[in-house]
Amino acid sequence: MKKSKLMRVIAIVLAVATFLPVFGNARSVEGVEPRANTHIENDYAEVRPMGGGKIRAYYWVDGVGSMTDIGAETVQIYESTDGTNWTWKKSFRYINMPELMGHGVDEYEYTLEYQGVAGRYYKAHVTLLARDADGQETRIYFTAQTRAT
Repeated sequence: MKKSKLMRVIAIVLAVATFLPVFGNARSVEGVEPRANTHIENDYAEVRPMGGGKIRAYYWVDGVGSMTDIGAETVQIYESTDGTNWTWKKSFRYINMPELMGHGVDEYEYTLEYQGVAGRYYKAHVTLLARDADGQETRIYFTAQTRAT
């Protein structure tokens, strides 16, 4: 008897909950805020053809304020013959290329070149970093693909 009464109460609660309207989203609920950008305000990356099979990989990172380190930890270049199946070709790393990162600035941009093959497709995965005394934030940016000319 107790079990059937409990089941009835649960059924009523579920039925009522089904017909309750849902208003707003997390931004509009008082006291609930979306996750803030702790160190990176904006970012962008792209790959572009330069001719002769060469491509240009460009990125830009905008910090929330002046950063101890800001830029890219890695830029990985991928290649495809059909625009669908991708093969890793090269990694550019800050540890070997200090110019991938700026220091003591609030934004940083950099362009690097990669000699590819005309007619093939390229894209980049860029690991962006902004760091200061309060911590750091890392983001991975996946560029759109481009075809080398």
